[in-house]
Amino acid sequence: MFGTIALLLLAPGSLGLVALALAALLVAAGLRRTRERVAAGVVGAVGLAWVASPTTDPLTAALGAYSLIVAAAFAGGSLVAPVGLLRQAWRAMCWGIAGVALLDVLMRGTSFWSELR
Repeated sequence: MFGTIALLLLAPGSLGLVALALAALLVAAGLRRTRERVAAGVVGAVGLAWVASPTTDPLTAALGAYSLIVAAAFAGGSLVAPVGLLRQAWRAMCWGIAGVALLDVLMRGTSFWSELR
């Protein structure tokens, strides 16, 4: 949690990334109280609003999609098939990379690969 907050301090434009990561961590921690669920919902909504805001920069759009997929994969994986923290993070990161690559290829064709390089 402190690492995601430090990311916001070092990269002020990454509010969406940090908000989605915090929401995923709250869900993975196991929400037992109503206010915890509300907090996770609010933080997740802020992250989604930030990520879904229209951007003209393809890299920013790809980072937004990546953070959304990774947060969903981390929270979903910890609920459905819990494993150790590092293994869960690695699995979510792989889902994020595959998801963004597939989305970009479907949306922009093969020009994605030259832009990535």
